[in-house]
Order: sequence, then structure tokens, then C-alpha cells
Amino acid sequence: MKWKLLVIPLVILACVKPRAGGDYREIAVLADEHTWTAVESTLVGALERHVTLLEEESFFWVHWYAPDQLEEARRRPALLLLGEVEKPGIIGSAIASIVGDSLGICAAKKPFMKLEDPWARGQLAFMLVGHNTENLNYLIAGTGSRLFDEYKANYLRYVRERLYFRGPNIKQAERLRKKYGWSIETPRPWQMIEVEEENWVHFVKSQPDRHIFVFWQSWEDSSFRAEHCLRLRRELVWKYYDEDEIDDERTYFSWTEFHGRKALEIKGAWINWKHTGGGPFRTICFLAEEQKRLYIMDLQTFAPDRPKLYPMTQLDLIAETFRTGADEGPFASGQW
Repeated sequence: MKWKLLVIPLVILACVKPRAGGDYREIAVLADEHTWTAVESTLVGALERHVTLLEEESFFWVHWYAPDQLEEARRRPALLLLGEVEKPGIIGSAIASIVGDSLGICAAKKPFMKLEDPWARGQLAFMLVGHNTENLNYLIAGTGSRLFDEYKANYLRYVRERLYFRGPNIKQAERLRKKYGWSIETPRPWQMIEVEEENWVHFVKSQPDRHIFVFWQSWEDSSFRAEHCLRLRRELVWKYYDEDEIDDERTYFSWTEFHGRKALEIKGAWINWKHTGGGPFRTICFLAEEQKRLYIMDLQTFAPDRPKLYPMTQLDLIAETFRTGADEGPFASGQW
């Protein structure tokens, strides 16, 4: 649909748009006060989903912007505009002006609308229109999963752009492919440490500390047991990370897929008593039958006194790029 340009505070300038500013994990909600009061709990329940990385963290948080804060809100990267037919208010009237139809028609024909980069680059906005707050609550509950997934995808694009702002190390990835039969595209500049004779390659970046290692061993069987992968990880991190251990009480595993292969995923906490450190980790263990190999790829961070979700998301995005010769398609991003 072609949106109309407005000669009111929501005008979209024809010149080059600024980059969206602010935290990409904040969802800026533009709504009149009576609307916000009625839907706040539904929105928070739909969008403020939690993950546990040592401590519980919200993937997003919802922040209300009143109509007189519109100028501030319109530069935020994640926007949600809410309108009511029965009590349109300032924001409801603005939505009608953007779409070029009455709120009644919007509620009947297009109650859920998506706009990409409406006022700033890297911005994702949605407009939801209901006849009243009861209808809006129903609409939010029904579209909550899609909203979350769309905002998450936009956030991951932002993290990927920042992570690879100097580009991936393609030459290194190609050398790994020729030498070992697998590749991974780390950002430039990340340090790489190889222990060739032991099939162990380590990638590391500081501030905060982020680590990825890839280990592989010959494997003739067509299956493997979770106990083997857990034991192998314990041995590897104790040896190469100077006596790291797994905190069993905060660690669990599940079966999943990696590039179409059955894989074991281990998520949990690591701890190092020798160096008084700890943090979250994620391990993926899978077979590459065409190579007769069992792989372990491990991601972990040490980020004291700061949220852990951002560095772990960076590591997930790097893990997406792992390939053997037979692999096609991306790894499922944003695993936390």
C-alpha cells in the first residue's frame, strides 16, 4: 500500500532519513493515555518475554510515549501505534491520516499494519486499530507472537550490522575450509588460536570476552549420546579454558536440528574457581556423516556487571555462518 505524506508531526521527509536512535530492545508504544492504561498488561505479557542467562533478562521492554512525546518516539527503532475507533484521540487521528481512511475502515479492513523505515532507517513500526480497548486487547493477544518475531528479526539485523561493520573475515574462512573441511565467518578483527594436532580452533574477542571454539573428532556411528557430548565439553573447557567447569544446577540440554542434522544443544552456566569467573554458555553437538565427524561448537561470554543477552546474541549470529561442505541454509538465529 502507498502511504500518504502528512503535513503534521508525523510527516515523512523526502530527504535522506536519519538512522533510528535508542535501544533496539525498547518497543516504543504511541497511544493516548486511556488506551495505554487499558492495554498495558496485555502488551507487556505479549512482548516482554524473558530468557535466563545466569539471571532473567527481558528480550524487549515496552515503554509508553504520550502524544506530546511523539517527536521523541518517532526516532525510536521499534514503534507500535495504537488507535481506537470509539475514542480516537490524537494518536488515533494520526493513524487515520497516515492510512488515508477513517479508523472505522481501518478496524474493519486493516487493523494490523506494518511500516518499514517510516521515519528513520532501521525502524520497524506497526499500527493496530480496534473499535475499543477490549477489541485492541484481543488484537494484541492474537498478533503478539508475530509482533515479537518481527521486532526480534529487526533487532537481530541491527546486531548483525554492528557486529560485522568491518566485514567478515572471508580469507580466514576460506583457509579454514581448505585446511579443515569447515568454515566460519568471524568479524574482523577477532583473534584465532589453532591447536591443529588436536582438532581445536578457538576464536576470541574482548570487551566483553566472547569465545567460540570448534572441535571435531572422527565418528563412524550414525548416532551419538548426550552423555558423550557433555563429557567431551567438560574435558575441553577444563583443558583449554584453564579449568572451566559446568554448573550442573543451571545447565540443561535438548535435542534440536543444526543445518538439517539432528543435534544436541546444551545451555547453561560455566564457572571458573581458579580465576573467579563465570557466565552463560551454549554448545551445539552434531554429526556430519558425509565427513564421518562429530562436531562441537561452543559459545560463551564473560561479561560481569552487564546484561549477557547482547554478547550471546552476537555469538549466535556468528554461529549462523558455520558450514561444512554439505551445508545449505542459515542456522536459526537468536537462539536465546
